[in-house]
Amino acid sequence: MTSSLYLGIALDGAGWHPSAWREPEARPVDLFHLDYWVALVRAAEAAGIDLVTIEDSFGLQSLRLRRNRSTP
Repeated sequence: MTSSLYLGIALDGAGWHPSAWREPEARPVDLFHLDYWVALVRAAEAAGIDLVTIEDSFGLQSLRLRRNRSTP
């Protein structure tokens, strides 16, 4: 019997840290263009990744964080 290992990656904006979009290499404007996401998925496919997910909410993470802090 042979076992298979499947690899997946979760794409979330410019990165998991709420301020990741502020990094110089993050390209935050590109987050709103399909070509950015297509390039990431193609790079993952070329690297042998079997599954890619894209988070279902779209917005700058620091804005969500700021809203959550202001809520009592």
